[in-house]
Amino acid sequence: MFAGSRIGARVILGDQSCVRERVVVGDDVVVGRGVLIENDTTVGAMTKIQADAYITAHSVLEEHVFIAPCVVTSNDNFMGRTERRRALVAGPTIRRGARVGPALCSARA
Repeated sequence: MFAGSRIGARVILGDQSCVRERVVVGDDVVVGRGVLIENDTTVGAMTKIQADAYITAHSVLEEHVFIAPCVVTSNDNFMGRTERRRALVAGPTIRRGARVGPALCSARA
């Protein structure tokens, strides 16, 4: 965990997870193995981020969000080092109760 971050009560941080600077993690959050949460991000209470997910800087994950394994987020619509990009960098806002990840399929017998 980096300087300026705040971790709520009853939070589980999996091995090899990394919480960067100025991140706020609410109560009862699970951060899986190998997850990286970049700077200036807010993670709401009761959220679960599964193994090896990448949450980009300046993101907001509201309460009760589920992030599936290996999900990757981005905050750069320009994919380059332009001056215009710097003014518009913003991570995603993932609303309360959202589920992000692969679609589930049921097998038919």
